Amino acid sequence: MPPLFDFFMAALMAGLVTTISKIHSPRWKTFVYAFPIPFTLAFLVGSKPLSCSHAIGALSVHIFLWSIWGLRKRTGWPVYLIDILMALVYLVGVRTAAGSLKNNSDLLFFGLIALGITFSIATRWLPNVEEQGHISPMPVPKKFLLVFIIATSLFALKNTFGPAVATFPYLGVFTVFECRHSLYTLGKRFGRLSMAFMFLLASLRLLQEHMPVPQALALAWLPCLATLTVLQREGGAKREGEE
Repeated sequence: MPPLFDFFMAALMAGLVTTISKIHSPRWKTFVYAFPIPFTLAFLVGSKPLSCSHAIGALSVHIFLWSIWGLRKRTGWPVYLIDILMALVYLVGVRTAAGSLKNNSDLLFFGLIALGITFSIATRWLPNVEEQGHISPMPVPKKFLLVFIIATSLFALKNTFGPAVATFPYLGVFTVFECRHSLYTLGKRFGRLSMAFMFLLASLRLLQEHMPVPQALALAWLPCLATLTVLQREGGAKREGEE
């Protein structure tokens, strides 16, 4: 990715994180996070076609989120420290797994997608935990500038990410901190909403050899948006029924 694009991505990241930081509801924070905007832009300017490495990276995001929740609950360490630690673990794990993977068959790819969809369905039966919402007290300009600086530093290091570059949870690293009072909700709701990203990946895999990448991405976003909308409405209706 060219340096100018890195600055654009950092600005986009700052805008998304600032938006998430000013949303009180953990459900709606996660909804904004679930939109695969960073992945879409990174893939759009990348030169590599969609592969099993992308599917492995997408599945590993769940391990990233739930590990942070588990370590926070068990150790009580500061969220930012656990966040950095698990981001490093994600990089090492995905680079190792993707780097040693020689098989890029459709069978393996769609098997991984099916695993992701199965996980999404299973999260529906996880127990509900009422967690408090949170709005960052930091003024919007200061929040935007702080995230922009950190994100720019992250993108400057992207060449070290290897196969994990497209699926690395750039936005997740910041969202975890903004959802530090609702990490369980983040893990559960993102697990449910991640079905939309699985549909995007599956659609993109089917389309990428038959049309230019921009058109393929545009079409792949259609089932993704539809799924996000249905699942978010489903979650809202369920909460209203419980209340």
